[in-house]
Amino acid sequence: MKNKLLITYSHSFVIQTSIVLFILVVFSPGVFGQAADGAQHPIEKAQAECLKTRHGTMPRARCYSDAAEAWEQEVTKIYVQLVKAIEPNDKRSLENSQTAWEKYRDAEFNLLAHLYGQKKGTGYISVRIIERMEIVRQRAIELKNRLETIKSFRAFD
Repeated sequence: MKNKLLITYSHSFVIQTSIVLFILVVFSPGVFGQAADGAQHPIEKAQAECLKTRHGTMPRARCYSDAAEAWEQEVTKIYVQLVKAIEPNDKRSLENSQTAWEKYRDAEFNLLAHLYGQKKGTGYISVRIIERMEIVRQRAIELKNRLETIKSFRAFD
């Protein structure tokens, strides 16, 4: 009996470890940002170039604002690709997920507006924009990861 429990436990551990490793590989933030070959996502590259040439708080805030807008467009682009890639019976779940995220995003943006809106100093403008941008950037990463996962599922079909 003890050996049977040990084998069951070992098998369960192997499966759990495999699942964790799969999730880490598939859902790692490496989809955007610094890729394995050292390449940056074009939005991050454009932002870095902009920041190299802009000095002062407000010109740099414009760099962040442009990047934030680009991430919004990236979310929309990837979402459309994902809608086309998923099974028809999964589309409603994706729509619900996106709607819930948009409500979350809007609530977070509202919170950031309240937290930083009354602060004195132009530095808070950049901080607020960066925090907003990061919320949207993370969604782009999540959607891209899901899209890549769906594509990888097709390799096994």
